[in-house]
This record gives sequence, structure tokens and C-alpha cells, in this order.
Amino acid sequence: MNAATESIKERPSNDALLPLLERARRTSDYGEYMGLCRKRKRLKTGLPPELKSKSLRLAVLGSATTDFFEKPLQLELETHGIELSLHTAAYNSYAAEILNPDSETVAFKPDVAVLLTTPYSLGAWPRTGDSDSTVTDMVERYCDEWLQLCATLHASTHAEIVINNLHMLPTRPTGNLGCRLPWDPNNFLRRINQRLAEQAPQYVHILDIDMLATLHGLSNWFDARFWHHSKQPVSFNCLVPVSYT
Repeated sequence: MNAATESIKERPSNDALLPLLERARRTSDYGEYMGLCRKRKRLKTGLPPELKSKSLRLAVLGSATTDFFEKPLQLELETHGIELSLHTAAYNSYAAEILNPDSETVAFKPDVAVLLTTPYSLGAWPRTGDSDSTVTDMVERYCDEWLQLCATLHASTHAEIVINNLHMLPTRPTGNLGCRLPWDPNNFLRRINQRLAEQAPQYVHILDIDMLATLHGLSNWFDARFWHHSKQPVSFNCLVPVSYT
């Protein structure tokens, strides 16, 4: 760690925060960024008035573990002068939290809600040889379910909704032929992404995870060990790009 970052340890909380945020804006190194997240947690202070441009109430829900997302997201928003008030729903409780008008998420009244989805939590996939119409019906059911949940949450909280699309799988069982087969797993995911983008209303914003995973490499983006161990949908190496976005 360089001298500027080390000096954070020696300063009072308010004096330490500014250089920490400046360093976070400049670094792209995962290890250093997470070290800054840990230092930020130890400061235990909100943004001082001279740094704060606004406050944001953010709810994070998902079909995967979202704990990994909290500290990097807080630090990233603070680099933009946004003080974060964060609510995270329990693992895979997003539907119940959204549909229950008395849930903690609805009571929190977020300004923005993030709904994290992942291809590894899809309950059903096309079968080999399924027709185009059968696959289209499956695509529509998934997208309509997610967008209806978004509509329900927006109606009860007036929150803007961020939902990610789905990255491709690192395997290609049908090779290049897959792009012509409606039931091919990656073709199925592409169709979901396309319909989701086409059907999303103005208050629903698409986080293009598919592009991020492509830019950083699928083998680097997803680590099966962390998914099976803790249902973490993004590898540690790619937590910072998610927070930036």
C-alpha cells in the first residue's frame, strides 16, 4: 500500500475520509479497493456536509447472495458525494419482500431498488429439441414475472428499479450451432436479455451484466466455488466493476 493510503490510518476520521475517497476513485486494483472498504468501515462516520451532494435510500434484493455487494457499493457512491442508507433483503426472498405490502423492503421506502438475478438460479430451462414457440413462452414467463415484480415494488414505493440481465454460460454444448437452436442454453439467455430490454418500462433500468462479463471474461466473472459455497454470483475479482457500474 502506498504512503498516501497508509497515512489514512494516522488521521482523525474526517481528515482520513477525503484521501480514502480520492484513492478509491483512482484505483482499479481489487485488493486495494477492498482494503479501502475495510478502512472506510473502521472510520464509522457519515459523509461530512462539504462532501455530501445527496443521500440515497437503496434496497438490494436478489436470487443470489448480496452481502458481498454492500461495502464496495457504499464506498463507490461516497466517491460521488452520495451518502448511502442501505437495506438488504434476505437471500432469495425478493418475491416475498416485494409482494408483501408490510415487508421490511416496502417499509424502507427505497429511492432505488436493485434486483440481482443470475442464470444459475433459473428454475427451468428448455429441453433439447424444444420448438421456437415453446422457448419463446418460457422467455416471456421469466421476463413477465420479473417485470411484474418491478411494477409492484414501484407502485408501493415509487422507487426506480435496477435489474440485471444474464451473462452467458462458460460452456457451449452445441458449439457454433447453438446460435441457431432456440433451446440452446446460451441462446435462451440471449432471448431473455433481449425481451427484458424491449419490455422494461421507463422506471426499470437494465444493468448490462452480460456485457460486463464479456469484457472481463466469463472464466474470470463467475467462480463456481463461490456459487456452491455461498451463492455468490460474481467472483471476488469482479466485485469492483459491478460497483462501478
